[in-house]
Amino acid sequence: MLPKPPGTPTGETIEWAYVGYRPRPDMRLRVGRVTPDIFLYADSRNVGFALPWARPPVDFYGFFPLASIDGADLEQRWFTDTSTWQARLSGGSVRTSVTDVNGGRVKLQGRDALTFGLSREEGGLLLKASYLRSRLQVDTGPGAAQLRDALGQLGQLPVPGLAGSLDNLSQNLWTGGISSYWALAAQYETGPWTFTAEGSQLRVPRSPLSAKRAYASIGYRQGAVTYYGIASRVRPDQPAFAAPDLAGAAAPFLGVEGAQSAQALMGIAATAGDNFRFDQSTFGVGLRWDFMPNAALKLQVDRFDVRANGAAGWRFANSQGARGTLMSVLVDFVWGQ
Repeated sequence: MLPKPPGTPTGETIEWAYVGYRPRPDMRLRVGRVTPDIFLYADSRNVGFALPWARPPVDFYGFFPLASIDGADLEQRWFTDTSTWQARLSGGSVRTSVTDVNGGRVKLQGRDALTFGLSREEGGLLLKASYLRSRLQVDTGPGAAQLRDALGQLGQLPVPGLAGSLDNLSQNLWTGGISSYWALAAQYETGPWTFTAEGSQLRVPRSPLSAKRAYASIGYRQGAVTYYGIASRVRPDQPAFAAPDLAGAAAPFLGVEGAQSAQALMGIAATAGDNFRFDQSTFGVGLRWDFMPNAALKLQVDRFDVRANGAAGWRFANSQGARGTLMSVLVDFVWGQ
């Protein structure tokens, strides 16, 4: 079960619900709701005790609502003299929702979802590569369609260059299409030291969602206490959209008030698209104290630097950049051990 904001459908709180079968000790087949193998911590993303940090790198893990796939997966392990390999293929559909910057719920549906993960572990070094492809559809309500219709009507005005600018603005109001995701990860443990890094590329054609993400973390364990630091970054592939100046050029056709209304409409459309842009960096330090075999006290301080028009990860944000500091104190525990 996953914690979700109020108003989330009950079905989205269930992460795993499947029937499994092992035809061989090194092979597993699952049918139902399963976890796609697209992160280093794919199977423990929502299990705090399994994570070394109090808060995982939000620039990398915080944006992606895909925790489960309704379908099936097949996992195969094999061994060499010095290494262990694992491959997992998943396919199915996705139905979930996320909270937008205004606090509302945005429905997301993925059809023909296909994911593949391949990892190799030898000694203290773990390497992993992941891939996802899906036909995504985002339901943002009737507002996006109404904005596109209004922009289409404006584009009929005989203003030089206006049609092209409005077409780009309309495309910025993305609601669906084929999307792909690539990721690479590495983790190395040597003595008391642990080094972890992941990087990814999300490609959503002609959408502000397309972005590159990465983080690096270092940890040092001394007895029951682990000290760590994290640095992460998310950078969108396309710049924020600036609405062209229409008030003067459209005045001969719409009148002064009509041109001003058209300019305001373009500003609303530009903001609506840029609300899906992630553009920020984060630096954090913390410690983990395993005071019991099944419980850990964690403290972490994060410093966020959110760029202008890049606050898609924050509720009730505006287009301005901002900086902030967040302190987290928590206890993670498991039972049944």
